[in-house]
Amino acid sequence: MGGTGTTASNGEARFCYTGVNAGDDTIRAFADSNGDGTQGTGEPGGEATKRWVGKPPVGKPGCDVEVKGWLKVNGDVARVKLDVESGPPPDGKVRFKVHGNAPYLKSREITQVLVASDERSATIIGLGSLKGAPPVQFRIEVRDLPTAPDTVRIQFGDYDSGERTVRNGGVDIECDDGDRGHGNGKDKKK
Repeated sequence: MGGTGTTASNGEARFCYTGVNAGDDTIRAFADSNGDGTQGTGEPGGEATKRWVGKPPVGKPGCDVEVKGWLKVNGDVARVKLDVESGPPPDGKVRFKVHGNAPYLKSREITQVLVASDERSATIIGLGSLKGAPPVQFRIEVRDLPTAPDTVRIQFGDYDSGERTVRNGGVDIECDDGDRGHGNGKDKKK
C-alpha cells in the first residue's frame, strides 16, 4: 500500500487508511524533493507503527453497490461512477473526476466493500491511480437514504470531498437477500 500527499503550509500531509489485518503496520514517509518516488540521499523521512487490534470490520456479503451522478464540491462539479460487489472477494470499479484541473481517481483494486446490515450505507476501500501520480489508497462512504437525498464522501491522499448529495442519479445498495435497494427508486435491473 502506498500513497502521496502534498504538504500544507505547516509542512504536514495527511495519510489515512484502514488496516485489513490485526497486528502492527509500519508506516514510512519521506519528502520526495526530486519527485522520483524513492527516498534519495538528503531527503528527510520518518517511520511510525500503527497497531490494529481484533478482526477487520466485516460487512454484509453478496451485495452490489452502485453510484452514478454528479456532486458539487467546493464550487466545482464532480462526476462519480461506482459499481462494486462485496464478494468475497470484493470487486468492481470506481471513477471520480472533478472537472477542470482537479483530481481524476480511477480504481485499480477494490480491497473492502463493507455494507451495513440495514443496507442503507456502505464503505468502499481500495487502491486507485491519479493521472501522473503513484497509486493512492481511497475510501468512499455512501448512504442510500429512504427520506433524504443519497450522499457520497470520497477521500484519497490529502483530498476529502466531504459528505455530498448525489445529483442526477443516486446510490443503490442491493443484496442477495431479495431486497431491491432503497432510497431514490433508481434500483438496478438485472
